[in-house]
Amino acid sequence: MKAGDRQAGPSRWWLCGLLLAATVLSYLDRQALSLTADQLIAEYGLSQEQFGGILAAFRHSYALFQLAGGWLVDAFGVRLIYPAAIGLWSVAGAMTAFAPGIGSISACRFVLGAGEAFNWPSALRTTEQMMEPAERPLANGIFNSGAALGALLAPPVVTWLTMQFGWRSAFVATGATGLVWIGVW
Repeated sequence: MKAGDRQAGPSRWWLCGLLLAATVLSYLDRQALSLTADQLIAEYGLSQEQFGGILAAFRHSYALFQLAGGWLVDAFGVRLIYPAAIGLWSVAGAMTAFAPGIGSISACRFVLGAGEAFNWPSALRTTEQMMEPAERPLANGIFNSGAALGALLAPPVVTWLTMQFGWRSAFVATGATGLVWIGVW
């Protein structure tokens, strides 16, 4: 998308819904680990320090790639970068279910953070390109509310999946949902 690609009509508001969905998915993916922590700690025999290291892997990459995210979105555009980032974080999230040990879990979380760091730069660029200036605050509010909505949805969704199908299912389901998002994009 380039400046001047603004569309008239309801399609741009539908796009805001898609940005909202991406933000919800981001929060579902990132909270799946905390909500399944007891199962992972027990299965892998992790100490609290080891589990903290896994959590830190996400935070470090998220912070690092936030710095580069805006630049890459500006350089290559949201049509390419946004779905690539969501694909990256979705695959990393799903692969957590198949990680054989602490190192691979940490690597999955690192890649998840790297991909998720692109959500805000990509969504903001999308609203800037698709919406009139007077509409941008509402559009940004819509997608940004996905953070709160995702945080609200994660506990019941992840807990239900874990109770019904085991902890791995939460990671596979959220990862697969991100891949569906890419198809819709």
